[in-house]
Amino acid sequence: HLDPQLFYTPAPAVPAHYWSPGEDALLAAGIAVLGQDWPKVCATYLPTKTPHQVFVRQKNLLARRRSAPSVQATAGALSAAEAQKVSQGLAVLTPHFGVTAAAAAAAGEKQGT
Repeated sequence: HLDPQLFYTPAPAVPAHYWSPGEDALLAAGIAVLGQDWPKVCATYLPTKTPHQVFVRQKNLLARRRSAPSVQATAGALSAAEAQKVSQGLAVLTPHFGVTAAAAAAAGEKQGT
């Protein structure tokens, strides 16, 4: 008698709508060369995907990139005009949000470091 645990059992199949990192790279290459002509991108780079799947994947990747924390460090301190505009904005918005201008400014300085 053979032990059933010794038999090969394949891994579950990955659904066709899942995207691999390689397919994402092909999508990026297709967009770089062909633009947003989804039928041509599919025919040339991703023949296993439909134009709708390619469009939705591109849209989702862009949305993910926009929602990712991407605050860049500024090159320097605020100019006098910029600092004045920030102070004016805080004076207007502070009463509506229950935050003092000093606390908001301190929080902004803490995030900047």
